[in-house]
Amino acid sequence: MFARMGILLAMAVQNILLHRIKSLVVGGILFFGSLFLCTAWNLTRSVEISMADSIQGSLAGDFQVYAKDARDKLSLFGGAFFGREELGYIADWRQASDVLLQHPSVEAVVPMGFEGGFVGRGNELDNLFDQLRTYTKLALSGSDDAQRPLNEHIALLQQNLTALRRDLENERELIDADAESQERLDLVSRAMGQDFWQTYLNFVTKGLTDSVEEQLIFLETRIAPLAGEKPPVYLRYMGTDLELFQESFSRFELVKGELPRPDEPWILIPERFYETQLKNLAAVSFDKIVEAMRDRRLTPSESPALASTLRQLPGQVLPLIVAVPAESRQSLGQKLASYLNASPDQPLESLVRSFLEVNEKNALERADWFAQNIAPLARLYDVGVGDMLYLRSYTRTGFLRTVPLRVTGIYRFRGLARSDLAGQTSIIDLTSYRELFGVMSVAAQAELEELTQSVAISGARTATDSQSLEDSLFGASPEASPGGESKTTTQATLTQRPQTKGDLAVNLALILKDRSQAAATQSSLDNWIKDNLPNLQMVDWQSASGLVGQLVTVLRAVLFISVLIIMIVGGAIINNSLMMSTLERTREIGTLRAIGATKSVVTGLFLGEIVLLAALAVYGGALAALGLNIWLNQAGIPAPSDFVVFLFSGPKLYPYVSLSEHFLTASVLFLVAVLSSSFPARLASKILPAVAMQEKE
Repeated sequence: MFARMGILLAMAVQNILLHRIKSLVVGGILFFGSLFLCTAWNLTRSVEISMADSIQGSLAGDFQVYAKDARDKLSLFGGAFFGREELGYIADWRQASDVLLQHPSVEAVVPMGFEGGFVGRGNELDNLFDQLRTYTKLALSGSDDAQRPLNEHIALLQQNLTALRRDLENERELIDADAESQERLDLVSRAMGQDFWQTYLNFVTKGLTDSVEEQLIFLETRIAPLAGEKPPVYLRYMGTDLELFQESFSRFELVKGELPRPDEPWILIPERFYETQLKNLAAVSFDKIVEAMRDRRLTPSESPALASTLRQLPGQVLPLIVAVPAESRQSLGQKLASYLNASPDQPLESLVRSFLEVNEKNALERADWFAQNIAPLARLYDVGVGDMLYLRSYTRTGFLRTVPLRVTGIYRFRGLARSDLAGQTSIIDLTSYRELFGVMSVAAQAELEELTQSVAISGARTATDSQSLEDSLFGASPEASPGGESKTTTQATLTQRPQTKGDLAVNLALILKDRSQAAATQSSLDNWIKDNLPNLQMVDWQSASGLVGQLVTVLRAVLFISVLIIMIVGGAIINNSLMMSTLERTREIGTLRAIGATKSVVTGLFLGEIVLLAALAVYGGALAALGLNIWLNQAGIPAPSDFVVFLFSGPKLYPYVSLSEHFLTASVLFLVAVLSSSFPARLASKILPAVAMQEKE
């Protein structure tokens, strides 16, 4: 038997060499097919694993639990239109957590709730008047260095008021003039006049604090509103227990600031959102220039977004000047004049505009100069660490509620700093989340029931209505009607409001003791919830991630379709090549039959040829793919976009290397090749010996 196999193998090698052109065609197809399949499979699996790590390590955990009667499906990263989802809520998440933690596979339960709100940003005049108040306070204190920056700031204010008057005049020409529009013009004319500011400076010089305050109030209440407001910033936020969240999600890290105290309402802002939405637009534009041109090696001609950024930069003159304190503007003007080779007497506004007129040749140089000379002087963020942020959101009962939150820090998920998906959700305390959600917690209800027995709310009126009681406790206006705005905005409210436990949550993240056993645990855990928490339901991290999680399914589908196409095309080419080879070798096969070769010998000869050729080509391609993946594992594959950073779980993808998966993928292709050769082999075995005696026509 072994002698026979040796003879067939020797003949197979001889035939492969004899028909080397066809052998090279078939072998090349198998080699590159194996190289592509093994590499594609490995990369797809790596992306799938990395994406799962991004989702599970940032927000999802291993499983998510939420109300069984929810109208919508949970989507941690927003639904199809990123609107508000009707998911119900868990009135007492602590009680549910106690039940879930009794399951032997559950390590931790993290309460969550996702909503969207808005943050107002005022306008440039608000910022200028705030700075004016600061400089005035220094001048009133008798500081020797305060007068010059105060005078320079007043000059800048007059320029802005002149621009505001021009805008109001243009508006008046476009619409019918009325008494109200004329009144606005008169107010601005008064505020920009020399008499107003001379009087103001006289009050400051004489130390007439009350008179100065009257002038400031006029500017802040009558003039600043005329400039309108900056567009509010949409902010997606999550209420959670920060201690549990930090322990359960290892990717969480604080970048600036400090962790909040438990006795105050707080917010942690994601670094990506902080750097793109709350930062001075000129600074954001320079960041985009550096990222595109230096990091990604793009040019304006290659990137329409980059070209648009360059065009829009000159429009950021005023916001940039306002961001620089008055005492630093003179030195900045001198630096700009020297850098631009301009006259030092040229107005700062003109110098800044010239500086912001960038092109492809000087963009990177000016971005570096901005970072070194302007950024250290300016207040580049609308809200900084330690500032108050007023978050507005509609409650579930229709009230527009505003809650003051202290920005205690800036955070990010490790490795996902450039990802918009992982960098857009702010984190707030559960008590504030409950206020914005607008549904009383169990703890608050118990507290109010106790208060109704001992305290009269609003003088003689005893509080009996739970919504009115809640509004009274937390500073909201009890007279607010649906659709109106209920506020808790004063500093007194911030420090005095009761800090009841925020035991309301919308969904719970489950963290397993052994993540690798998630598939085996799912059925048991699901049954546990059905038996002990029948009003709740559980979904895995992929389903909970909505459209984002479905990308894993899309990746798998694309891979399997690609594999199927390659298998079909490869099998058809192999079959066709062997069929042609069989027809061309008819005389050879007939001669073998004539000298005594059986059908099994002929079949074995053809199968031996394809087995030998396929083994060399397929497993050679697998080894080449293994070498390529080892190299990629060391070098990494850079993420081409911010979205891909999330898929790669970092700025680069480092594909994992699995010898077993390479071998299995190659073996499937090898099996397809052998099966594709079975029909030509059987066809060859049926050729009769008499064919060898026929003349070739």
